[in-house]
Amino acid sequence: VSYTVQQTVTEKYLNNTITIKVWDIIQTQLECCGGDSPKDWSVSKFNGFEETREIGIGGGNRNLPYYLPASCCRTTNSTSCSKKYDYVTDFTTEADVFQQGCTEALVNLFQENIFYVLLAGLFVILLEIIGMILSLCLCTTIRRIEGRKN
Repeated sequence: VSYTVQQTVTEKYLNNTITIKVWDIIQTQLECCGGDSPKDWSVSKFNGFEETREIGIGGGNRNLPYYLPASCCRTTNSTSCSKKYDYVTDFTTEADVFQQGCTEALVNLFQENIFYVLLAGLFVILLEIIGMILSLCLCTTIRRIEGRKN
């Protein structure tokens, strides 16, 4: 989960894609920001971050000022999401910015609803088994019909 969330924040949150819309809903509904914290947006392509790799050594323009998406703020017209932040910004002083990372929020949501997730999984397995049984019945019926024709 952590890798996928980080990848979404750093690489896939671009332009006007469905990823942006879904991720904004996730951040707003779960009241979270970034992968682990709002600072994750400093290394996002959303802010023009370009990672350069030479001989396996990574680097980039990490120290540039960056913005947060509007979905990171408690209110959409907040000034907290329209101002530039430095890499060393302490977000605990920003009352209008969600502090919790989305990785933690998604894991918590999954743990709180594990019963429903397992129930849905069992339902899918049951449907698969019923489908296999019905397809076997269909195959044997077709064989019987073909056997009677001969």
